[in-house]
Amino acid sequence: MDSEDERILRDADERGGISGLHRKDSPNSIPSCGISGSLFMIVIDPDVEFRLYENKEGRLVRKRLRGSKHGLDSAEPDPAFVIRLHRFFHTLRGFHKGKLDLSGRHEQRYRSLWIRWKTFYFGIRKLSVHAVPYQYPLRDEKNHPVIKNGQPVYIQDLTIDPPELLEEFRKKWKIDERYSLVDLFKETEETWDVILKHPQPKFQKLCLQDLPVELLHAIMKHASIYDVRRLGATSHLFHDISISYVFESRNLRLQCARPIDEANILALPMDQRRRYRTNLMKTARKVFLEEVKFLISREDILSRLRKLKLSDEWTDYIPLTTFIDDVDGKATFYEPIIRAIGDLLVCAPNISEVVLSPWIITSSLCKCLAVSKLETLTISHCIADLTFEDQIHDLPLSMSVRSVTFTLSTMSHLGSWRVLSLLPFVENLSIRGVNELRFLGNTTEPIAVPVLEIRPTLNPWQQLRKFSMSTVSSMEVQTLASWIQVIRETAPLPFTLQLTHFKLAVECGIEPDDLFDLLRQLHGAPLQYLVLDGLRYAHPDLLDRIAQAFPNLISLSLLYRESPIQYKSGFANWPHASWEYAPRLANFNHLRYLGWNFRIGIRASTTYVLHFFENGFPTKREWKDKYQSQHLDVFRDGDSIARLLHAHCPTLETIALLPGRGVPPIVYRNDVVGGVCAFKEVDWAVAVEVAAEHGSVSSDPWPAS
Repeated sequence: MDSEDERILRDADERGGISGLHRKDSPNSIPSCGISGSLFMIVIDPDVEFRLYENKEGRLVRKRLRGSKHGLDSAEPDPAFVIRLHRFFHTLRGFHKGKLDLSGRHEQRYRSLWIRWKTFYFGIRKLSVHAVPYQYPLRDEKNHPVIKNGQPVYIQDLTIDPPELLEEFRKKWKIDERYSLVDLFKETEETWDVILKHPQPKFQKLCLQDLPVELLHAIMKHASIYDVRRLGATSHLFHDISISYVFESRNLRLQCARPIDEANILALPMDQRRRYRTNLMKTARKVFLEEVKFLISREDILSRLRKLKLSDEWTDYIPLTTFIDDVDGKATFYEPIIRAIGDLLVCAPNISEVVLSPWIITSSLCKCLAVSKLETLTISHCIADLTFEDQIHDLPLSMSVRSVTFTLSTMSHLGSWRVLSLLPFVENLSIRGVNELRFLGNTTEPIAVPVLEIRPTLNPWQQLRKFSMSTVSSMEVQTLASWIQVIRETAPLPFTLQLTHFKLAVECGIEPDDLFDLLRQLHGAPLQYLVLDGLRYAHPDLLDRIAQAFPNLISLSLLYRESPIQYKSGFANWPHASWEYAPRLANFNHLRYLGWNFRIGIRASTTYVLHFFENGFPTKREWKDKYQSQHLDVFRDGDSIARLLHAHCPTLETIALLPGRGVPPIVYRNDVVGGVCAFKEVDWAVAVEVAAEHGSVSSDPWPAS
């Protein structure tokens, strides 16, 4: 086996323990634990599988440990010997094929492995001289011979004469007798064939750490926190780089110490019920405060903290278990928590984003947010405190927040809109509902837009640049238009909209009258990006209305709904032909991107099938060898339609066909060669990136930048 496996086996023999376990000083191991008076290594699946099959090996060894009566049985056959044997063969093949594992294809490792391979191969050749074939009947679970077509089934195997040679070989290489000689000879010959086919091993010249530091930072930035931590555990260099990204985000949760069983609680006497609930909440608060205290004590972590998420899980239980007054009232309970959050925001100077999900918004909390240098604020399913509205006029303004996202699902969350009046410089506003809102279409009350009484006091439209409202009821479109109208009528003159990005994605379609009213209210805004997802009106004159209202558009995405009960976007049969829409695009003088879900037919060629008739239909093996790698020729009309649209709108550079969520868009880009327009379909990964850049393929808000 390779040197690492031999070292592990040698240590296990010296300790009298189980082989196949990671050493304490291995980067994939955890500290050793005492079992039955001896030190043995406890294996977990390594976060990073440096060598081949390490995860599978760890699972086998852990299974053996769990199955042993006293945690360990050294007499039990080692279950990991097959893994080590396969690793030995496949690691050598990996060097010669140029594809291995995360330990790298380094020359020193190969030379150590090659010395063992030569000795191993010499021993195998020596055994093969003494190999004697024999067969034995195959038996079922009841030890009865297996009969097929009236004849017993035999298994072909080999034996060695004299048997001492085989016993000596197995002992030297720690190969269990359960591994057949047929498989052993087969693996050896396949490995030797790979060496003959690729005689020169391919050594690794560069490693990941040889990349420029700037590129490593970019990798860390785009990786998840979990991946950054795993990568940072591999070397000192990666640890130093990853440290900033590991602590970039933090989630503080005010949660129950244990699940609440409401039925059992209500069955208790009143005094026991109050005592149980009080202790439960005090425990949750204590844990939360201790975590905040720890963070404040670590300046190295605070200086790297950029995003802070505050989750108040008690708000989910309050409607069912209204017992918060049992702890000296709500204000008394939350007072030390809010004070601790304020201390944390003051001590962490680089926090730029705060997420409240869900939380009770209080005056004290808003004061804490105002003293920080926040740029992005997310308010998700939050409920405003009853005293918040009375004190809002005395609260300080947050002068640094530029991007705000509201996630709302019930009318109880509408009180959180009041926070917007404390944010006078918001430039990016996003409203996000939940899918269940499509079942609330009959309600006359707003769910995602501020109620009528407070709309005049909320005027983000004066400085707003980007706006998106997604996954909301179609009833909200009229409410949104009314909100803008109220601001137009009540705001001091001169009032002009500054919107450059506008996105609307509704459930079950936008009614024509609501759509026209919204376009009238937005008329005059310097829009450059417009996304309307959920149209119920798609006549060609819609393009005239949009062009007249927003002549400076450079990106337009339109998604039509065929049915009033359809709430998901997908390819749709638009009410008119493409050549009827094309002339209306001539009114756009700056349009470079058009995305729509216009259904375009697909037809397949027959030349592919003719090969079968000419050459005879292939067998299963011939299909895999000759035909499976070929692709069926498919001709789409998208490129011809793209040329048609471009003929009427010469500024168009990209046409995107949007099939809906979960399916990559079909994107055509204009590749002008010699002055001739030639729209070509781009790769699906590029297509997804392009459509996402223009807000066409998801309900995500516009980016903050």
